[in-house]
Amino acid sequence: MRKVIMLAALLAVGSFLVSPQLTGAGGGHAGHPLVIELDSQFIEKYANRATITSEFTITGISRDHPDPNDGEVHNGGWADEAGLPCVAEVMNVARAGKAARDDFHKALDGRKTVTVTGAWRIWGEHAGGGNQIQARGPKPSGTLPGAPSNPDHVFEIHPVTILKVGNVETDATPAIGDTPNFTPNDAHHAFVDLYETTPCKIVPSGDRIRIITRPVQLNFTEFLIRPEGLLTAMDDGGHSLICTVFDKDGELLVRNRRMVFVKGTSADEAVQDLRRGGVLRVVGFARIDLALVQWRVKHRDDTQDKNGHAFAAPPLEWGLPYEMIIVSAKPFAGTLED
Repeated sequence: MRKVIMLAALLAVGSFLVSPQLTGAGGGHAGHPLVIELDSQFIEKYANRATITSEFTITGISRDHPDPNDGEVHNGGWADEAGLPCVAEVMNVARAGKAARDDFHKALDGRKTVTVTGAWRIWGEHAGGGNQIQARGPKPSGTLPGAPSNPDHVFEIHPVTILKVGNVETDATPAIGDTPNFTPNDAHHAFVDLYETTPCKIVPSGDRIRIITRPVQLNFTEFLIRPEGLLTAMDDGGHSLICTVFDKDGELLVRNRRMVFVKGTSADEAVQDLRRGGVLRVVGFARIDLALVQWRVKHRDDTQDKNGHAFAAPPLEWGLPYEMIIVSAKPFAGTLED
């Protein structure tokens, strides 16, 4: 299975890189490249962090999503720290997320800028038709492209953990977990059909790095993980873990993929309690792995791995570097075979 995935990914990268659309006008729509440009210092700061804290200007708030649709509320706006249009998403707004949801509405009604903490996510699902070029600092004047509650964006704070309005903080961390009556996406489709076959080209230029890829759909996905390394503390108190990924029926999908756990969540507690050889049933969604972006830039001229095996393509032209943010984790009693 792994050989099949890698072959498909390399073929996708090859066809992507020779496409004349690569250097065309801004993308983000299906069939057109998406350009994300980030500051190297931002990448350095957040490569080993699960979360971000940012001043946030609210431009609009969605209707509450019913539980079968994911149970979230989307707060559109601009994140100063990221310097990008952003959607801050609160989970389980009908229950533990209701207080944060209400405070977002009060802040919008009062035209107040808020401070939002939560898992940072860079992902091209709702990029719209233009390139996404980072400009850290306050929101530019004018209207952001796209709907007020869902501006064209690649940056999210998802899920929100803390909302601060003035001196009042609301903790949304207890809202992070399973949503009743919601069915996450199929893992085989997410990993095999999408994540592992999405092409990417990384272009360093001075203190900026461009990630040229394509929009990728899907949010929450359910799957099984088996650790392949040691649990590692992240700079903000969360944890990361390199894992092998299986679908919920035990079929091996992907090896050596980093999982990210946000401090204070039940998922983070579950992974810390996981015994050697244990397996977790998890729900999570993908984001671009900035640590992998860094590694590929550093090793851009390498032609082989540490064992002397030649790379099939230069590191800057490998598939999309991604990791998974885990929002729910529970022990799995079954056995898994490679």
